Amino acid sequence: MTINLSATLVYLVLLYLTNLARGAIGGFFIYAHYLILILPVVSTIHLIITMIFLRYIQDFSSFHSVRGDRVTYRLRLSQEFPLFSANIGIEFKHINPHMGQIMESRTIIISPGKRLEFEFEIPCPYIGVYTIGLQELVVRDMIGWLTLPQSVFFYTMYVYPRVLDSRDFDLMALSERSRTGSRLGSNIDYSYFERLREYRPGMDTRMMAWKRFAAQGVAVLRVYNRVSDPGITLYLDTSREEGPVDELIEREDFSLEVLVSVAGECLRRGQPVGIRARGLEPMILRNSGDLQHLINASLNVEFSNQADMIALFLEDQRRNEGTGSSAIFISHDVTPELIRIFLRPPGESHSLEAIINETGSDEHQRISNRRRIIPLGSGGERIRFIDASKIEGDRLIWQ
Repeated sequence: MTINLSATLVYLVLLYLTNLARGAIGGFFIYAHYLILILPVVSTIHLIITMIFLRYIQDFSSFHSVRGDRVTYRLRLSQEFPLFSANIGIEFKHINPHMGQIMESRTIIISPGKRLEFEFEIPCPYIGVYTIGLQELVVRDMIGWLTLPQSVFFYTMYVYPRVLDSRDFDLMALSERSRTGSRLGSNIDYSYFERLREYRPGMDTRMMAWKRFAAQGVAVLRVYNRVSDPGITLYLDTSREEGPVDELIEREDFSLEVLVSVAGECLRRGQPVGIRARGLEPMILRNSGDLQHLINASLNVEFSNQADMIALFLEDQRRNEGTGSSAIFISHDVTPELIRIFLRPPGESHSLEAIINETGSDEHQRISNRRRIIPLGSGGERIRFIDASKIEGDRLIWQ
């Protein structure tokens, strides 16, 4: 509760003057003095009645949305007492990623038994967590003397990346493995020993049972069960070289949408996929139902000038040497490090592809990107370009 000192001072001066007028003149001023004398009591009772019978409801058209949507927010206030309400002050709060806090204030009076409704269209231009709702709701008495706060609450709304139509994406790694008969997603699990098999010349000796060979002089290999493991791993480049301007945020949000869209296309084709990005624990998606886990987790992806996608890839290769997985890099720049990875001899790397997000890039950057892939020759076909401004509806256009 707060007390308006200036209103209190004005009231006391009026009370004093009417008291003098009552003694000196009488008549009308006698009634005016007593009216002013009881006014605080009436005003306070009116304030309390308003507080008791005031109701409000906040409503959203959706608590989970995707980038680019507009969510409808409604506030309904009603006075359930046959009397005009006291002054009601309301303040809305709207906080979204990268735009800070947007607020709007109103002062209203509700007629007896009536309901007021306020409706706002909340734009969702960015991926992230939005905070929307009432910041403050207060009731002030008719003379502006007392102000009582009403308990209020706000909502958290989540805006996720869109899953765009990527059926036109030519997944080269999947096509090559199908033609050669290789089985994507097949990997050895060394915790499940299956059997021993006789060694024949040319077989890999890393699984040799040396103790059996020393004891019996028979060369045999240990055979382990194979388990399904993602044959394709998507690496998201979360590096950031500039400040958080609109163009930068648009590019990063679109990279997240490309990530979930390509992952969804892999799953649609029955291909398990791994996800590697800064801020996310390593993820393995095995069916279309798992895609929602990635969409939810995408809000935790961290873009930073400390991120290094290629270093993450090389670390994974050292740790999981021989898994036979293919990698698709999703980046915003054709860096020298990325080109060096593609130029490695065929026997030293797995099947590699790259998607370059050119959203917000100027013409000089676009020309530079294409010049850098010239040394790859026909391998340059494994690097494709995409731009948020060139999508058609919800369909990705690949270049």
